[in-house]
Amino acid sequence: MWRDLKRELHAAGQDWQVWTIWYEDRLQGYVRDEKREFAYIQIEDELWRQGPTIVNAEIIKQVESLNAQRTDAKHWANTLANLAEAPLGNRWIEHGDQLTIDPRGNETDTAAALDPVVRQLHEALRRKAIAFAIDSTGIDERLGWTGFEGAIGRFRAAVDIDTAEIPNQIATVYDATIELASFLEYDNDLKERFAGNVTPLDPSTRRAFQDLVRTASPWVRHFPTACKLDDETGTFLARRDLFEPSRTVLEGAGSVSLISGADEERLKALLSAALSDGLQAQKAGNRGVFSAKNLILTSLVCMATSGIAFYSSAVASDFANRSELVKKIGTFLAKEESQIKQIFADAPADIRLAISSLLADLRSGHASDHSSPLSGDQYAILNRRKREEDGN
Repeated sequence: MWRDLKRELHAAGQDWQVWTIWYEDRLQGYVRDEKREFAYIQIEDELWRQGPTIVNAEIIKQVESLNAQRTDAKHWANTLANLAEAPLGNRWIEHGDQLTIDPRGNETDTAAALDPVVRQLHEALRRKAIAFAIDSTGIDERLGWTGFEGAIGRFRAAVDIDTAEIPNQIATVYDATIELASFLEYDNDLKERFAGNVTPLDPSTRRAFQDLVRTASPWVRHFPTACKLDDETGTFLARRDLFEPSRTVLEGAGSVSLISGADEERLKALLSAALSDGLQAQKAGNRGVFSAKNLILTSLVCMATSGIAFYSSAVASDFANRSELVKKIGTFLAKEESQIKQIFADAPADIRLAISSLLADLRSGHASDHSSPLSGDQYAILNRRKREEDGN
């Protein structure tokens, strides 16, 4: 209901995003700067009587004025350099000329791996995963089951290691588990609403699959990092409108070799799993969207902290003496501009302005050293450019 209402409000063209952002802050318990919060109520009575278009425009004016004050004499790099990754998505780290998913958990996961019960459950789970991977060959060929064998393969690879190594791969194990569980939800749905040519698993395969998932789900929650992710990803509504932009972003990053093919496929599989109904599918969708968002955030931070604006032409002569990683990031960000803006449409105004300014620099194609902050006048020009782009 909230997604439907939000879509209708945004379609009204009266700047209702100021209130949808405010409401989602309330849902998430997020408190912004006090002056910014007061901007919503410090409106003259006369303006309130003129309706939502006038009121919302005034709120935007006040918020952007506050943002301009906070970023006085600073350009986009200062804002983007301090962005934090979303805790619900995979973290990305630099590895040579690529960004790779950081699979590690925390120290408490190491303690969990030493528990004898956890080790015993893991050994049983590993045997079941290997056996089921062998027995499930051919299921992908059935109508409606494409991707099932890939999910089994990813899960088997994730758990087929020593228990002591699980904390170093806990993010990978968690992703593989929720993807697997989403297929069991899919089979449950087929059993309840059987229709057409897409059929559920046969009873013997289903029993083995159900046993595998029922062993994996409680086992992975013994690890605090996975338990925390599982609790938090289940509390958010899956943003289905962001599935396709997130998929496109991942494909764009893969096309310039910013991320590995394995990481790309793993996250795209989560987004595919989310297309069916159920709690596990919802978790998979949230995980995929926030991981794509974190990929963009890490790219923005890397670009900002480099102190240099890089541009979209991968063959530009001034790319020759630049970092290969930052070159890929610049190409990636420029290529996926529309998707990035869609994914960050609900971000605070100062972050959206910083992103738009960076993307405008990339689009301009003129290399320029921005290691020094922009002047107030230059920042105002970027702000006006952002307004003109939004108006078009």
